[in-house]
Amino acid sequence: SDITSRYLNKFEIASILPEHHKVYTHVPYDDFYESNVLSKSVCCPVCGDEFSADMVKNSKLQFSHEEKFFRKRFKNINPLVSMVWSCPRCFYSNYYYEFNSLDSYKLRDVKKILSRMNYSAKIYNSKRDNINTVFLKYYMMLYIEENSKPSPIKLAKIWLNLYWLYEDVKDEIMKEYAFNKTQELYKDAYYKCNVSLSAMEELRLGILVAELTGENGELEEAYRLLSKIIVDKRLSQVLKNKASNLMYEYKNRIKEK
Repeated sequence: SDITSRYLNKFEIASILPEHHKVYTHVPYDDFYESNVLSKSVCCPVCGDEFSADMVKNSKLQFSHEEKFFRKRFKNINPLVSMVWSCPRCFYSNYYYEFNSLDSYKLRDVKKILSRMNYSAKIYNSKRDNINTVFLKYYMMLYIEENSKPSPIKLAKIWLNLYWLYEDVKDEIMKEYAFNKTQELYKDAYYKCNVSLSAMEELRLGILVAELTGENGELEEAYRLLSKIIVDKRLSQVLKNKASNLMYEYKNRIKEK
């Protein structure tokens, strides 16, 4: 049975899940899920509750190919489904690698946010999580981040992950919705925000913004941005190849217009 659908109405969910979000039947796991994850004992930094959570074994990931927007596909597992942990008691939710890295100033904000919510349901961090619970955990993380001194890069990343998840469940309406959010936030982070990034991270971000811009049909803007990035001597060969391929694609599409 679907955990999420049982408590949608008990939850102050209207402010968290978008209007057109649905309940999905997609199964995101394969038969070898257990052999690809580690069960970790976790202590929630917000309420102190202890629980078990699955974490993907990076050594077990079998890379398949890379898709648009730097999405890496793997033959044996979809890492997105185990990327976010949620505390079963207070519902604090975050990427597993940031779960225990709450600064004191943010911890106060998170406690205030969660104290205003009353959750009577249980949530798990294992294969028992179906895709609807996975979505809920991402939206809880998003809600917490939006209301506690948000990082523009992190907000954009969450929406990009949601875009990929909607792609997996074949929801074109929500996929477009998540894409628009992703593009807006990444463009704001790149052009307007003073974000502290390494040179390579900034170049990668620029290529991602160009690819999102090109996907949105703004081919000339995407091409101009890539033409600036590709001459940067700090650019790695892998990123240079990606930028070059995108420029070639956009140049041809501009000619066809």
